Amino acid sequence: MTTLPHGYVVRLADAADVDVLVRHRARMWFDMGERDETALAEMAARFHPWVLERMAAGDYRTWLVEHDGRVVAGAAAWERVRHPPVGRANPRYVYVLNVYTEPEHRRRGLARVLLETIIAWAREQGHDTIDLTASAEGQPLYASLGFVHVNEMRLVLG
Repeated sequence: MTTLPHGYVVRLADAADVDVLVRHRARMWFDMGERDETALAEMAARFHPWVLERMAAGDYRTWLVEHDGRVVAGAAAWERVRHPPVGRANPRYVYVLNVYTEPEHRRRGLARVLLETIIAWAREQGHDTIDLTASAEGQPLYASLGFVHVNEMRLVLG
């Protein structure tokens, strides 16, 4: 497992962290090119109650990295259930989302530590699959951790 640089610590988020989770999600989308501030604000307004509901249900957790008492990075794991898969007995899987690092703390291995933490946790929970959608910037990190591209398509209906 990768070691965090001096002064950084990882912890599990709780409901008191919801504002930073919402802010990180909006900043993540902004960094990926979404510049419509109205759309970002609407997404944030919908995400706030959704993430609190998922956290309360126990199927969504976020690990955060703090530096000097301030959250500077985070990554979430959402436990989901799919139809019975071929070749695997466990229909439960983890979906990784909202991986974000504040710009001034990037390239220090924080996202790698967060992903390694999620991977270890998923193994401990008995999951055999982790899915995610990768930005172009994130793809090299995910590939280095063993993630591979799969064939998925989408039709947006509105």
